[in-house]
Amino acid sequence: NPQSPIPKENNFFKLTNYISNYISSQYIIKLYLNLKMSSNNCANEGKSIIQCEKCGEIINLDNTKIYNDLLAHNNNINNMLNELKKKFESININLNEKNILENNISSIKSFINSIIEENEKNIKDLKKLTQDELNNDNKNILDKFDIKLKESVTVIKSHSSWINSCILLNDGRIATGGYDRSIIIYNKNPLKPDLKIINEHEDEIKCLLQLSSGYLASCSDSKIKLFNIAGNEYNIVQTLNYHKFRVNKIIELSNQKLVSCSNDKKRLYIDDYNSIVFYSKDKNKDNTEYIMDFSIKSDNECINVIQTKENEICYSEYVNTLCFYDFSEKKIIAKINDIKNTCNKKIAKDLLLIGGRNQLSLININTYNIIRTINSSDSNFIYDICVLNDNVLLTGDEESNIKQWRIIGDKLILISEKKNSNDYHRVKCLLKISDEHIISCNDVGTLIYW
Repeated sequence: NPQSPIPKENNFFKLTNYISNYISSQYIIKLYLNLKMSSNNCANEGKSIIQCEKCGEIINLDNTKIYNDLLAHNNNINNMLNELKKKFESININLNEKNILENNISSIKSFINSIIEENEKNIKDLKKLTQDELNNDNKNILDKFDIKLKESVTVIKSHSSWINSCILLNDGRIATGGYDRSIIIYNKNPLKPDLKIINEHEDEIKCLLQLSSGYLASCSDSKIKLFNIAGNEYNIVQTLNYHKFRVNKIIELSNQKLVSCSNDKKRLYIDDYNSIVFYSKDKNKDNTEYIMDFSIKSDNECINVIQTKENEICYSEYVNTLCFYDFSEKKIIAKINDIKNTCNKKIAKDLLLIGGRNQLSLININTYNIIRTINSSDSNFIYDICVLNDNVLLTGDEESNIKQWRIIGDKLILISEKKNSNDYHRVKCLLKISDEHIISCNDVGTLIYW
């Protein structure tokens, strides 16, 4: 504070502490001198997002204002330091402190002078930073995809209610599974249903996954079914029936084994249950069919599961606990409690992104802790995360928003947003089709091609 008076006490240590308070402002300048633009104006209504390349600090500020403020701040620092030098030389000290102070006064004044010189250089450097230079990185990010500018190309309603899962098949077609118990496979050009699979499940389709074998796996009721899709025909290859209640998700591990999770949990009348099942190929059947390798029990219903490391999965118990499980050692490594978990996605080697209620959580999977919580206050429940590339991802939420986020290290920045994207219906699924196109699905059975 430049209005603060020089302390009356002549104690040398108090004086040098006061000097350090003045010159600490220098480090604010150093932070801003390493700015790198990471967003655009249109996405933030006149605001831009700036990140320090050294420390990773992220700031939302108006570009023009920040330059003017920095230049003025730098000048203020120099004025304060020059004033301090004059007061420093005129201050009265007692004899006991005189020798100590005289031994240090030269180096202190030299230090102040060096800061003044550096600030003068900083002013010149700041003036060299142009708006075009800072916006260059931002333009590259949004060249091909800006959700705020996207318009719907095709809108098709094939399900009667919620679409819970949407995937891109190896042959380029799209498959959806819904609350109406049906699986629909669409041709992309034009976007229309090629094949409808109905009456193969007794409950809603919760998850679809195409395996490395090419088979399509579907989760519903207490069963997982594997389909062989050939053109517009299908046949059931195998039914996996190791759960007692609704299966929520199935994943294929990097070793091509399978893992599924379900609503199984200990109930008053059931003690034998499998919350999470691990599958391997049956060696007695020429590796064409899966059998249960082993299973584990959980304290509550398992909503989600994802592979986090070569020998590790992360699964959720209901929507507020995450468990990290080493399936080679067959033991829980860590737990994170009190975290809402409606969807998840790995966005980097060591980072797991969790969607919850009005927020996203970034978890370091080496330290097993939440390293950052990102506010998304107008989302309510976040239902899906779609990674476009290493730098950009999308989220779909209960309030019909599709939000576009920039990934910068272990930080996320909101850079664009399409509100009411699904006509006030929940965005249940998001699917990347290409660098320029996505599909969103909602809770009334509509699929939208953007």
